[in-house]
Amino acid sequence: LQKILSSKDSEQSSNPSIKCIVLAPTKELIKQIEKHMTDLIYYCRETLTICSLADDNASVQKFRLQSKPDIVISTPARFVQNMKAFEMDLNSVTTLVMDEA
Repeated sequence: LQKILSSKDSEQSSNPSIKCIVLAPTKELIKQIEKHMTDLIYYCRETLTICSLADDNASVQKFRLQSKPDIVISTPARFVQNMKAFEMDLNSVTTLVMDEA
């Protein structure tokens, strides 16, 4: 989180982009990770944005991804599905976290 905040402070452009991808094997873990991340960014929640792809609704996921969140939390299969369907720009990703069960 500190790395993302630092990069946002030093960025010249104000273009939002995905900076971190967190992959977990199950929806339940994604929801737990999202809750913990939300708690961690409490004081900078207006600066950092999180998108959880645990929801089954594709239109909701598309809307969330169009806002270019800083952090995307997903299962690997759901991430690949969304990456193909919504042409996600991953050029700015600097951190990949893979959780294994």
